[in-house]
Order: sequence, then C-alpha cells, then structure tokens
Amino acid sequence: MKLRLIIFFGIIAGITLLLVPKRTPTLVNNRPLSGWIQDLSLEDYQQRTTARTALLGLGEGAVPDLIKQLQIQPWPAQENLEKVAVRFTRRTIRWPRPTLARQRALPILAELGPKASGAVPAVVENLVYPDSNVSLEAERVLRRVGPSAVQGLAHGLRSPNPHLRTACARVLKDCTGFDPTTLALLRERVQVDSVPEVRAAAIRTVAWLKPDDRELRAVLLKALQDSNPEVRIAAVQSVEDSNLRSPEGLDQLRHCLADSFVGVRFQAAQALWHLTRDQTVTSVLIDCLHDRKVGWQAAYLMGAMKTQDWDAINALIQALQRERVDRPLRSPPSTSFALGQIGRAAIVGLIPILENPDPKVRTASVLALGFMRGQAKESIPALLPLLKDRNTEVRQATALALAAIEPGGNRAMAVLIEMLHAEDIYVRMDAADALRKIDPATNWQIASE
Repeated sequence: MKLRLIIFFGIIAGITLLLVPKRTPTLVNNRPLSGWIQDLSLEDYQQRTTARTALLGLGEGAVPDLIKQLQIQPWPAQENLEKVAVRFTRRTIRWPRPTLARQRALPILAELGPKASGAVPAVVENLVYPDSNVSLEAERVLRRVGPSAVQGLAHGLRSPNPHLRTACARVLKDCTGFDPTTLALLRERVQVDSVPEVRAAAIRTVAWLKPDDRELRAVLLKALQDSNPEVRIAAVQSVEDSNLRSPEGLDQLRHCLADSFVGVRFQAAQALWHLTRDQTVTSVLIDCLHDRKVGWQAAYLMGAMKTQDWDAINALIQALQRERVDRPLRSPPSTSFALGQIGRAAIVGLIPILENPDPKVRTASVLALGFMRGQAKESIPALLPLLKDRNTEVRQATALALAAIEPGGNRAMAVLIEMLHAEDIYVRMDAADALRKIDPATNWQIASE
C-alpha cells in the first residue's frame, strides 16, 4: 500500500513538472541575467563594470534580481562550511556574501533612480543594515528614487524598530511629493514616539517640509518643551532653519536661554542671533564657553558676532588660556580665531598674555593677533621679542603673525627661512607663501619630506 502511494504521488509530480511551462531566462546581450548578477561579486573590476553596464542597460527589468541581492542572508556557520568544503573537495566554494551583494547592487539601483521604485521596500529595510556603507548607500538610493520613495518611507515610520523609524524620518527630509497621510505620520512621531532620536529626526523633517503650515508650526513650538534635551535642540535648530520669526516663536527661544541643558541654551542663543541680531545673547554664550562640548561653538559664534562687549572679550581671553589643541598652527584654537574676528578691541587684553609662562597660551594669543592682520599693527613691538622665544611653536606662530600683520615686512624673515624645514608641511607651505610676498624675486622652495 505504501509503495503504491509513493508511485502514485511520483507520477502526479512528474506530470505536474511536464505541464508547468518552463520560465525562459531573461537574456541581456545574449547572456542570462543571473550571470550578470553573479559577476557583480567578482574581484575583477572590468568584469564588474561590464556587468553593471549590462544591468543599467536593462533598466527596470533588472530591479527584481537586484532586490534579491538586498535580501541575501548569511547561512549559519557559513565560514566553517566553506572551510569543510575546501578540505573535502579541494575547491573553493563561496556562498553569496550578504554585505558584498548589497554593496554592489545598491549603487546600480541609485543610478536607475525613479526606475528603481519597485525596490523601495527592500531598500528601506537596508537603512538599518549593520554595515554603515550599506545603510548610507540605501539612503542615497531612496533620495535618487525621489517621490516614489515616500510611501515606503512612510511605512517605515510605523516599524517597531526605532532605528528604522529614525532613518525613515531623516531621509524623508530629502524627498518631495508628500501627501497629508505622510505629514500626519511625521507629526504623530513628533508627539507620541517614545524614542527621542525618532522625535528629533521627525521634527527636523517637519520643519524643513512645511515651515508655513500653521498646524505643523504649533507642533514645532511644542517640541521646544520636550522632556528630552536632544529633541529640544532639534526643535531650536528647526525654528532657526525655518526662519520662524513670529512673536510666539521668539518668546519660546528666549525661554530656552534658561534651559537646564547647556546645548539647548547655546542653540537658542545662536538661533536668536541669526534671527534677530540680538547682542544680549552674549551673556549666555559666555557661560557656554566653560562647556567642553559647545564651548568652541560659542567662541566661533562670538567671533562671528564681532562683539565689542568687554565682558565677552575678557571671557574669550580667559577661555583662550584654557583651550588646548594639537598642532595649533594647522588647526588654531577656536578662541584665537574668535578674538581675531573681533579685532582691535581685543588687543589690549591679548598683549599681556604674550608673556604667559605656558607656550600654548603664548602661541594662541599670537595667532589671535595674526588673524587681525593690519588691525594689529600696534601689537608689533610686543610680538618682536617672541621671534627669539625658547619655544619653536611660539617662534613660528610669531613669524607668521608678523607676516600677516605687515605683508612684505622682513622682520620675521630669518625665522620664516628656518620654517621651510619645519616638520609640518603646512607650516613649511605657509612660510614659503610669506617669503614670496617679502621677496618675490627668490624662488622659495619648501624642504621635501
């Protein structure tokens, strides 16, 4: 009886196979599409380029097979199985590599642009792929697809995965073609999502897309009172980016100047300055100078404001004596740059600290004066002795500062010639540029590495 059943079902299976029409493989340049897909994983660059050209030529027809590359999953113990196969067959057998398959397929989908709209759901899932190169390439694909990607991204906003919700909210900022449902979903994420990163990403997108929408503006202003400081920072930045100058919006920003989190206070001060040119925010910025995370940003902002308030200038000079950077001649301290932007009002406070016992402080103050260029001519008598400073970095900074203050002046020439052999190539290049202004007739060359 059992044998008869086996024979019966075998006959049925055979008849089924005969009756089901065989699928004709898609041919590209007289070769099956699957072959071109496999060539994407080859090490030979020319073969990969040929495969890529063939797939792009097929256009939308290549999308289904490219989607499969985005869905490849690693086999359990795949590496061990490959080693066993080599041992017993003496041949290298490699199963598809999930990360490599995605890295080769996604750029093709990006080049296809709107023609790759059918791949959007699979690409959205790859926004949270562990390999950052894959996730970034997935973002690029969705941006290139354009409006057709909006629906798939909106679906991702409902995902239980908070990282995917965050990514979708962020990428939506660069898309167009929004419908009311998508906007409502974003607004909902801002108001009710339990994950701060999702709320922050959603609020930035909301502000970017519809700054003039009254309902969305209300959501934006409400986010300024969010319980999480990172969301409040995103809300403040969004108020600034959307150029929201309503009395209610400005009042909310002023309220944020007293926030318990220093990052929020700095962002609020910056937003108010950009929106209103209100110099009174300097008092908040002075306090921010003490914070390691936003202190350098506060210094740059005070320099951009060109504040003439002595309390602010003195606070920057105090901060200059605390700030430490590696290779200051290449990457100057933020306080040096800020004081240089402020100009002459800061000279009286900088000259005394040219004699500071710490060479880092002397270097930073010299750089600040150099940034002032011609405005700092009154500081030349105080700078000249530093050309013989015992610290090499101070001497180099002084020579460059004097060259900037009086272009063509030869008082720093001896030190500048020494600097042509400095360890840092950027210092050598700056010295050569200064010497060419002093003596254009000489062919000044920097020393080789």
